[in-house]
Amino acid sequence: MAHRFGVIFTAALLIAGATATAQAQRGFGFPGGGGFGGPYTATVTNTSLEKLTDGTTITHNSTIAEARDAEGRTYRSVTTPPTGSSSTGVTHTTVFDPVAHTITEWSSTSTTATLIQLPTNPPGNHGNWGGPGGPGGPGPRGNGKAQVTKTTLSPQSIAGVNATGVKTVVTIPTGAEGNSAPLVSTREVWTSPDLKILLLEKSDSPRDGSHKTEVTSLTPGAPDSALFQVPSNYTVKTETRHHGH
Repeated sequence: MAHRFGVIFTAALLIAGATATAQAQRGFGFPGGGGFGGPYTATVTNTSLEKLTDGTTITHNSTIAEARDAEGRTYRSVTTPPTGSSSTGVTHTTVFDPVAHTITEWSSTSTTATLIQLPTNPPGNHGNWGGPGGPGGPGPRGNGKAQVTKTTLSPQSIAGVNATGVKTVVTIPTGAEGNSAPLVSTREVWTSPDLKILLLEKSDSPRDGSHKTEVTSLTPGAPDSALFQVPSNYTVKTETRHHGH
């Protein structure tokens, strides 16, 4: 039993490592090491498909508006469509300011925004705030029986931007965890070398179903400065984060 979970955990880490690295490249955090690319405004679609044992499929969709300015400030607003008895969708917005060292969050479900003041130099991180997979974050590791292959894909254009891609395939061999056939999970990650953001990520797993995140429109250049401001009818609540919290 312990061996089985070791194999599962190893495969999960390898796939999660690729995801985390792609998310870190999106630029939502203090620039770590390589810095960030130029300013832009983009629209992103996120689709997940769950496959149930009876053959039923469940699809989840969300739309993301995002932007980054020349100072490295990032804006991300996620809108989920109405579900069940709800007649309206929900929008959650996050603004990250690496100059002021703040994260500001607000939602369409209330008129209160939260501004979090971050410490300027977290201990042991040399002044860089890395997201998952970034400086100090997790990466692929483990010595289980999961077989991993990575392939560099031919460049392509996504949303009018040059993109480079890598495909990762993780295979759990037959019998490694009682499976009657190999369990194969795939993930493609496409990024912009110029803007240093994630442009397309798609994955398919026999356990987790399929997921796709794609930039559907992108405009290079300075975004509207109003995106980074809390709406005027919101009350701002301030919190301070100290080292170790």
